[in-house]
Amino acid sequence: MEEKKAELALRLETLERALATLEEALAQPFSVIVRYHSTLRVHL
Repeated sequence: MEEKKAELALRLETLERALATLEEALAQPFSVIVRYHSTLRVHL
């Protein structure tokens, strides 16, 4: 059970970090978002 909790906490942390990165990207000019999105697609 503890292992499951730790895993969930880690996932949540990763999700929060991704969300924060996304919010930062949205605060940037549109061209930066497009560039960031293309980079992201390459990594996926």
